[in-house]
Amino acid sequence: TFHLEYQVPALKEKYLKQKPKHIVFIFMESQPAWLSNYKKGDFLHKIRKNLEQIKKQSLSFNQFFQAGGGTLNNIIKINLSIPTNKHYRTAFSPEIYKPFSTTFPRIMEHRGYRPLFFYGGSLAWHRLNHLMPKLGYQEIFGESSIQDVPKTRFGVHDEDLFELVHQKLKQAKHPTFSFVMTLSNHPPYGVPKNFIGPVTSSNAPPKLKERILDEDNFNKRMRALAYADEALGGFFEKAMKSPYFKETLFVLTADHANSMALKWEPEERYQLRKIPLFFYSPALLKTSNTVNDNFGSHLDIPPTI
Repeated sequence: TFHLEYQVPALKEKYLKQKPKHIVFIFMESQPAWLSNYKKGDFLHKIRKNLEQIKKQSLSFNQFFQAGGGTLNNIIKINLSIPTNKHYRTAFSPEIYKPFSTTFPRIMEHRGYRPLFFYGGSLAWHRLNHLMPKLGYQEIFGESSIQDVPKTRFGVHDEDLFELVHQKLKQAKHPTFSFVMTLSNHPPYGVPKNFIGPVTSSNAPPKLKERILDEDNFNKRMRALAYADEALGGFFEKAMKSPYFKETLFVLTADHANSMALKWEPEERYQLRKIPLFFYSPALLKTSNTVNDNFGSHLDIPPTI
């Protein structure tokens, strides 16, 4: 029998003024930390203006790494907090379909939150419609929950997913824990037709331009990154005007990083596992614009929250 028990740390008194009414955990598709290395010029402002602004008002972690190799593996690692070696495919083990009693959503439910799961794509993907309730999410929402919006072959655009999250938060009568998994920054990089990517291989920073192996691929990826950031910014613009914003703790991280099909030297490849982790709540956090250099991974997220 495997039993995992989280102890309540004293961090709440150190970092939070009060217990949040809502917690929104945003699991961003393919957001690498290495993008922040390109600080010169206006590159960061063009490609992740909103995420960088959030970081400036957050408790952020500078040495945070993905725990597994892919999206599904890291969903499982976060929700079960079971470490495995990189070759073990947790997601395809029959064990995950058993109703574990100490999953991330059930721990949050024990703390008084109703666990909700949001995904911009089909819930049939890797049988999320079966898996997420087994893990303890009481309501799950996918692309079929969002009507009358343009869709790609994989699902809805991030802005429409965030609109659903926004509406559920406005309507919530009880504390909620929302696991929000974005989609737009994923092949085939389907973004709204009227969105123009501000960075291409022709105007990329010189040091980044030297790494490009496939210009067309680079342009599609950069356009999707910029759109995902704009959608995130739109969500927070609406959230800030809503009563729930002052009572909500937002946690932002990524499912994994992305090499962007660039040239990487062997000694740099550790950066391909570094991802952002931001705790953001201007009204609830005692500290902002604080960078923590502790090392951590997806496995540390449930006990930290």
